[in-house]
Amino acid sequence: MTLMEPVYDAKGRLLAARGASLDRAGAERLRERGVRHVYVEARGLEDVTPYVPLSVKVQQQVLDWVQELWQVARSGPRPVALQPGPALARAVVEELAGSPRGIAIPEPDVAAPWYARRALHVAVGVAALALGRLGARARDDLVLAALLHDVGLALYPVDDPRHVQVALALMEPPLAWPARSRAAVAQHHERYDGSGFPRGLRGDAIDPGARLLAVIDTYIDRTHPAEGTGMAPHEAVEYVLAAAGYDLDVEVTAAFADLVVPYPEGSLVRLDDGRTCVVVRAPQGVHARPVVREIRWQEGRWEGLPGRTIDLSEPEQMSVLIAGPVERGGGEGGRAE
Repeated sequence: MTLMEPVYDAKGRLLAARGASLDRAGAERLRERGVRHVYVEARGLEDVTPYVPLSVKVQQQVLDWVQELWQVARSGPRPVALQPGPALARAVVEELAGSPRGIAIPEPDVAAPWYARRALHVAVGVAALALGRLGARARDDLVLAALLHDVGLALYPVDDPRHVQVALALMEPPLAWPARSRAAVAQHHERYDGSGFPRGLRGDAIDPGARLLAVIDTYIDRTHPAEGTGMAPHEAVEYVLAAAGYDLDVEVTAAFADLVVPYPEGSLVRLDDGRTCVVVRAPQGVHARPVVREIRWQEGRWEGLPGRTIDLSEPEQMSVLIAGPVERGGGEGGRAE
């Protein structure tokens, strides 16, 4: 197998260059170094470029910091140092800005607990939605809030208002956490119709950053729940749209719907007729339907089927539906590394 992208370790050191050959022993060595998956060339898929929003180095640094925050929360909430949070938030925004794809949230390339992956998902979504809507400082502060906002789940369930207080305890003075970050964390469970907590705020009384964070948080909560099976991405988008004007801000939800990419390039999907496909091209917007190519598991990896590219936006394909994502995996549900 030939690598489509270079592979780095958690400290940003190059482990394997783009174009290098990778055999089974080499793949095992990479796995031992914490590499969760790699992108390799496959027959019939040479024109498919997988969406990689963040470098492995930034992913690993974010995931490590979130895990540190959760350890503090578990041991008894207390103020924590602001660094390296702002630098990580800025790195997330800068890397996303350099490769705009709308709101597309693939799985991290490195292994981490569910809560760390979830925080990274929310941060990526918030950064993508904030680009073009907020100024640079406001974006950074909101991404910082996204990384921290649910740390209280280390002690309390999501419907217990005390989990918000845990996060705020980590942001207490005298440490100089940005006021915008604190406001977004404090109010991300307030709801547009006043039904949220902890204060029952409604409408424009809710911090603008908190309203944006709530939309992405709702989407990620449905696609990557702490327990059980989540919704397919397109189902979660419909859920978010249905909550507009009730739980969620109407304007922010509309912006989300225009930008969301439920299935980014390179993701695997299963059609409702049972065919497995890879997304070749993924336009933005809730009503956008991707171009996909049928694939099969052959000799230990996926390969594309010649002449089996399907543009789901064409009128004759409108009856074909995406049933949901396929886990990264080989065969009918195993690993696809």
